[in-house]
Amino acid sequence: MALVLEILLGVAVLASFLIAYWSARNWPIYQVVLVVFVFLGTVAFFYLAARTLATHNAWRTVVNRNTAQLEQLEKETKLLREGGPKDEQGVPNPKGVEQLHRELQSLTVDRGGALFDVTVDGVADGVAQLTLASADHGLVPGTVLFVFSQTPKSEEGRYLGEFKVVSVGEGEEAVKVSIEPNLPLSEAQSQRLAAAGGP
Repeated sequence: MALVLEILLGVAVLASFLIAYWSARNWPIYQVVLVVFVFLGTVAFFYLAARTLATHNAWRTVVNRNTAQLEQLEKETKLLREGGPKDEQGVPNPKGVEQLHRELQSLTVDRGGALFDVTVDGVADGVAQLTLASADHGLVPGTVLFVFSQTPKSEEGRYLGEFKVVSVGEGEEAVKVSIEPNLPLSEAQSQRLAAAGGP
């Protein structure tokens, strides 16, 4: 289409020169020159207007395509942030970042505190005596604990079992805590617990 337009403009320019030549027999020369300049200016303006229209059209296409992509990405972002449509229980499916973040906070709060650097003083009759690093531990009899060995897994460090607090020392002895299995231990778990010197 651009080539056809340029050919038509070339033909129009040649035609203007021919018209100017024939008009020069009857018009003064300055009028012929002015008419030629007006015509050439009109042709140049027409060409620039056509190129401007093509440029606008090209950019409009890019804008429309990017706008559609942006709308799609905004929908996906909203889905990731807020979750999908809610089911019968009012829970988004799939869950979004906001719901997962709240669940993670809830799990973190429910998990309770984590105690590190606990020394196993001894195990007698299935009750383990522990020495904690600080008396500010917040443990009371009946508290359920999940016990892990802090040694690397390659060195047999692993989950030791679920325990509950039997007794907690008072005063300066508050760092002394006794725990017993909350669930029956297997023979292997009992051996690991007896062999675990801490932390």
